[in-house]
Amino acid sequence: MEKQRYPGGRKSRCVETPVLFHQFEEESDGGLVFTTAAQRSWIKSKYQKEERMYEALSKLSEAAASWKQMECRIEERLYDWLRPFGLRYSHIDNGLERKNLHKFSFESRQYSRVHHIKLDDHVHQTAVGRIYFGIDTDDRRWIVDHVGLKLYKTKK
Repeated sequence: MEKQRYPGGRKSRCVETPVLFHQFEEESDGGLVFTTAAQRSWIKSKYQKEERMYEALSKLSEAAASWKQMECRIEERLYDWLRPFGLRYSHIDNGLERKNLHKFSFESRQYSRVHHIKLDDHVHQTAVGRIYFGIDTDDRRWIVDHVGLKLYKTKK
């Protein structure tokens, strides 16, 4: 499916984000869904590498569709399974838990958002991109709750 694109920049994200996120949800056959918080976070985000983020979201959508089709049963760790999709995944984020940012609610259920895709790491904190999501095996989907910069700052 051809993605509808708008001129780059944060202002165009207000128009572009709901359309693109909906396309990612459709492409994944519901295996990837976005909260309204995810849309807001991306619209407001100062992460500058938009195309890199859209590419990662597209890959995540593809992976979510495959995971859903496999009934959430993969033979290896998710970290290893996502590598061929070109995604750098982590299921650990101690800083997120320490700052009590690791939980979110969606459709009256609570999820952990420690699961995340890393875009850029070990760079200045204004350039560390993240896609935080919860895993819902009951409904066979990944629920994205934040798209943009890392949710907290670290001291260097």
